[in-house]
Amino acid sequence: MERVVSPGEVAGQRGGVYGILAQVFLKEMDRALLRTLRAPELASALAELGLDPVDTLGQAPEAQVLEALAVDYAGLFLGPGPHVPPYESVFVGPDAGDGQGSLCGEPAVRMRRLAEEEGLEISPELTAIPDHLAVELEYMQRLASAEAEQWLAGDHAAAAAIREKQRVFLDEHLGRWLPAFVSRVAEASRSSFYRKMAELAGEFTAEDRRLLDDRRPERTTGSDPGPDPDGWPNQC
Repeated sequence: MERVVSPGEVAGQRGGVYGILAQVFLKEMDRALLRTLRAPELASALAELGLDPVDTLGQAPEAQVLEALAVDYAGLFLGPGPHVPPYESVFVGPDAGDGQGSLCGEPAVRMRRLAEEEGLEISPELTAIPDHLAVELEYMQRLASAEAEQWLAGDHAAAAAIREKQRVFLDEHLGRWLPAFVSRVAEASRSSFYRKMAELAGEFTAEDRRLLDDRRPERTTGSDPGPDPDGWPNQC
């Protein structure tokens, strides 16, 4: 008989995926993360999600893979020259225009507030501009892990409330800009790794949003109030 996976296990697994995605987009690949991605257990889990680490990372020596990925990461996300800034403000707002908007818009202010509310410590290099993709993915990891803890503690009401926070966050943040970001990465990536990781992030968050609709409670109070209707001032 096939074992039934509990809601707490599902939430924990979801948090694990968000955590890996956050590490991938935070900075250039390092040796520890490369070995994690190549480890059989994680490689198998990623393959189930449609990404084969052997295919995307290859079997070349570590130093060679790390050098190639560092060049691709810098060219894609850091510049100089044309690149794809992994920040929500660049893709959302009146001047966004296909990822050509300004940094430090209202999404950055909202993301800083949400991170503070959850006690999420933002990486020092991202503190000034906290609406980075890695921060938003890590925020979802934090919420999914908190949901798992509440399921395991037997507090179903608290778990449901945290699920609702995740749904709202996907609607008001990642869901609004990640599809456009994925498209830009697909056009600009020099290698398959970041293109496929971006595609995985987009597909996973879209599927996760559908999952969170199951047994959805009424919208909770105290959630992110959403965009400022008066505009998107530069506030970093």
